[in-house]
Amino acid sequence: MKSSSPRPVRIVGARGLSGYVNLALSHQLQHDRLSGLLADLVQEHGPIDPQVMEEVRQEWHAPEEKTTSSATRG
Repeated sequence: MKSSSPRPVRIVGARGLSGYVNLALSHQLQHDRLSGLLADLVQEHGPIDPQVMEEVRQEWHAPEEKTTSSATRG
């Protein structure tokens, strides 16, 4: 029977594992700060209107599409 537990990370080098952990911690701290900022903004201004969120989601990929279409018009 196969074990479902994750395999240990094997990183070798001058700062291999400690560098990996440092980067992961840095990303987590950045995520935590952004979450705090978002919570503060929601408290101060209220939640984002769902319709506005949907419009933003629709536009999110639009620059790629515009770049492609403008390149063909060139």
